[in-house]
Amino acid sequence: MKKSALLLLCCALLAAGCVRPQDNTPSKFQRQANIKKYLQKAKEWRNVGRQRQKPLFVPALADVALVRNTPVPPDFDFLTRLLERNRQIIARRLQQTYAQDSAAKLSSLGKHYLSLAVDAAHQASSPAALADSLRRIQQEQNEAWEKFISAQNGQTRLKPGQTLLDDSRRRIEKRNQEFLDRLAFYYGPKAAEQSRPVLTKALKDFEQAMKQAQTEQDLSARLQQIRQQTAQQINAVLAKDSDPLGITPEDAIAQIRSGSILAQQQLEARIEFLYGKDAVLQARKAFNRTLDEMETALRENNRLSRKKAELERLNGFYRQEILTSQKRWNEKVKRQADRLDYLSSAHL
Repeated sequence: MKKSALLLLCCALLAAGCVRPQDNTPSKFQRQANIKKYLQKAKEWRNVGRQRQKPLFVPALADVALVRNTPVPPDFDFLTRLLERNRQIIARRLQQTYAQDSAAKLSSLGKHYLSLAVDAAHQASSPAALADSLRRIQQEQNEAWEKFISAQNGQTRLKPGQTLLDDSRRRIEKRNQEFLDRLAFYYGPKAAEQSRPVLTKALKDFEQAMKQAQTEQDLSARLQQIRQQTAQQINAVLAKDSDPLGITPEDAIAQIRSGSILAQQQLEARIEFLYGKDAVLQARKAFNRTLDEMETALRENNRLSRKKAELERLNGFYRQEILTSQKRWNEKVKRQADRLDYLSSAHL
């Protein structure tokens, strides 16, 4: 390129020297201005030539950080239904067994004091001694009755034993696993595994609430707190560790597209400066094809990680395509320069 510019400059100067002077021959000042202009132009050509030898900066067409998916939302209501259903199952079974348990306890008390009375009769040495023994037994029986009645009055709600809680645990663990399987499908295995301890804690808190709550109102409040905390913690897991399956919403696609167009416009301005409009048209054709592939990938029902990987691949592929095209454009410029050198030499 440097050789071509110097040849052009020499041709211009020789031509100026060989022209027969006319009345409108440029003055010495004008000739110096022309020479200065040609030298400046040659300097610019040399500078452009040096810039062409550097690889073009090809910005990433798609900003991968903007990619997001719209997956099926988690069914957190399942926990509400699950805990409430098991609460009702436990309550129903407690009611069914309460009467039998109470009757058995009262029967046991009656038999115990009847046995004491019979023993006292067998051992009595006189009616007065028997009467004293029976009065003592009756007093003990009355105290036992009062204790039993007080215990019933003190129970504001029926509380389950470990057997009922073990049955409940098996049912809840089964439903939790089904929820985790769905979570793994829609949000990825990692999100499911990180959510498992959250559900395990929810089950433990449920059992504690069933054993400790003093009233049904207290139990309802504690179960509501368990549901809210569990949903919040799983949402936090999904925000950090999910790889959701779904399609990218149109507003995100539009944002990525506008960023791609802006990046392409900046690149085209550089290409036009260095190689002209024909090169711009070639680059735009590759850009349009790549942009279509990107939008197709974003609209697919696929994992977020796979979409990001595909966009990274297309970004790299487009960059390589432009740099390969730059080599062809440089070769074309070189052929044109070689032809100009030949014509200049022939003219000289």
